[in-house]
Amino acid sequence: MKKKGSNYTSRKTYFKKASSKNRKNFGFMTLLGITILLLFVFFTGSKSVFKLYFLHKENTSLLQHQRDLENEIEELKEEIEKLEKDKEYQVKVAREEYNMKKENEEVITFERE
Repeated sequence: MKKKGSNYTSRKTYFKKASSKNRKNFGFMTLLGITILLLFVFFTGSKSVFKLYFLHKENTSLLQHQRDLENEIEELKEEIEKLEKDKEYQVKVAREEYNMKKENEEVITFERE
């Protein structure tokens, strides 16, 4: 009779140990699964970290380009205003940039080496 009782006790102990290991494995596997899922969501898809980083970088670059273009527009508006109002400046630009000349004048251009 002792054998049956002792076998029963050892089986009970075995199942307790096995279920304790299973709970630890289940907890570990659950944590691992959640971690893999979070990493997948975090690094892939339309809102991944990499995509957001590159979009932010591109946005910053485009904003800088926009500021540069706005500055260039302001400079060109000032140039237009100056050309419309200042007759001497018109002549200067015509001569220097477009090699225009008055009658009976000769234009000599020099090339830089």
